[in-house]
Amino acid sequence: MWSLIENAASLVECIIITGFTTLVLGYKNPRHKYLQYIIYTLAVFIDCIFLVNYLPPKIAETFPGILQILISFIYALLFLQGTVFLKCYISFISNYMIFLINIPVMLIFSGILNSSVHTTIYMQGFIRIVILVLTKVLYFLLTFAFYKWYKRNLKHADFRLNNFEWFSMLLLSAISFAIGLYIFQTNINQFKPIVITVSSLTALTINALVLHCLLRSAQNRYKAEEIKFYQLENQAMKTNLDNYIKQEAEISKIKHDMENVALTTTTLLQEHDYAKLEKHFSQIINDLQVTDILHTDIKNVYLNAIIQQKYTKCKSRIKNVNFTCTADETFRKNEEIANIDIIDLCTIIANLLDNAIEAYTECNDYDIIINLDYINNSYRIEIANTIKESVLSRNKTLKTSKSDTKNHGIGIKSVKSRAEKYNGKTEFTEENGQFVARVWLMA
Repeated sequence: MWSLIENAASLVECIIITGFTTLVLGYKNPRHKYLQYIIYTLAVFIDCIFLVNYLPPKIAETFPGILQILISFIYALLFLQGTVFLKCYISFISNYMIFLINIPVMLIFSGILNSSVHTTIYMQGFIRIVILVLTKVLYFLLTFAFYKWYKRNLKHADFRLNNFEWFSMLLLSAISFAIGLYIFQTNINQFKPIVITVSSLTALTINALVLHCLLRSAQNRYKAEEIKFYQLENQAMKTNLDNYIKQEAEISKIKHDMENVALTTTTLLQEHDYAKLEKHFSQIINDLQVTDILHTDIKNVYLNAIIQQKYTKCKSRIKNVNFTCTADETFRKNEEIANIDIIDLCTIIANLLDNAIEAYTECNDYDIIINLDYINNSYRIEIANTIKESVLSRNKTLKTSKSDTKNHGIGIKSVKSRAEKYNGKTEFTEENGQFVARVWLMA
């Protein structure tokens, strides 16, 4: 009977672990997410109940936790989104929070009962049930608070840290965790509240500082991206305005020419000079068709500006390009894009269009097609361009082919990161002689 109670508490803890990890990172493919969730929970649960019963008591409270970190990390690598370092950190912190909760609770009850921590862990009865319920509730509240903190700050921070930053933070957390485990294991049979309390508070302080540094670094990176975007936006708006002014001048010129042609039309008809008359009207038609403005019908001025800038860039480089943009009613009627930061949306479109323009190879007709729509509570951005041969067969990860990898090759990473920010996804396929990039952003 008592083992059933302990196992039930372990199952609750495992459900919280899997729920926390999957919520923070999000699934790569939500198609089989419930099956994946069940398998993950069972793997962690078996680790908890099996090893505790068969390992020596000296390591029964520590080794399963280390193995749980490894299970979570492998699962995250296979099925969840995010960078490798972020997956490692979340897998680690999910177990570390158990340690940070259980130790203070055990110390408090050991002090109240005037017993050792070891005795408190393995005791049975009503007090043990209270301890189990309290630790699981606190663990749930702490993981939920961390999840809300992460999601709230995710909208104004860029957690794509470099490898050195991630490695430093993981190393600090791992060292504090190892020291805490050593002190706990050394003093588990001897009631030394001062030693264990100081070590717990030190570990908590170190991890709080790590989280603070993580957030500040992510916020600084986001601000740098934001400044870069506003510079791009200003350039795009200036280009857009210049093009509209140029168009207005062209229209005025055409009107003036039409007045002159209208005055001579009667004379030409009277003289039956139809060849000259046809030439005049052909010139008017050509002048009316010449324009450098792409009409999108998109109501949001920022999206219009970024697309117009890329269109102008494309036309200046590629003479025989067919550049088209279609949008559904959501984009045609609404000035605001609900629940999506316009900076992220413009950056995604700009990066994908840059890739489409850079991918140009000599061909008779080069197509760049933009489709924007809203389906099933998600915004879909689709950009396709003509290809002469397969891109994915020789470059599956879409790494840059340029020698300057520091300043190039970040476009696709940026697109994927911003999609993950909104629990969305990216897809890169080849269809009917076109390379197609699709991005979904959950509203």
